[in-house]
Amino acid sequence: MFKDFGCEAFVHINKENRTKLEAKSNKCTFIGYGVNDFGYRLYDYENHKIIRSRDVIFNEKVLYKNQLHEKKQEKENIEYKMLDDIIGKVMVPKNHNDQQLEQQP
Repeated sequence: MFKDFGCEAFVHINKENRTKLEAKSNKCTFIGYGVNDFGYRLYDYENHKIIRSRDVIFNEKVLYKNQLHEKKQEKENIEYKMLDDIIGKVMVPKNHNDQQLEQQP
């Protein structure tokens, strides 16, 4: 069965390549199948490398495009929160013109 392009995948890291306390898998994104050799091709965002491996667990419910959309929404929420904080700190009178008239005489 074919896997969804761009889905989240976890690549197993061999015992020889990790210490006892390091993670046993690495989070990547599925980018395709091996051309000449059997295996899956995955992109590792931490190391910015393409990995070819057979020992992979896929999470097809989470796609790369969904991750980008979530990051974009998080960024917008942070911007709105900052804007709310700025507006809350600035005290602007409701009737700014009325106060100026009272101060003139």
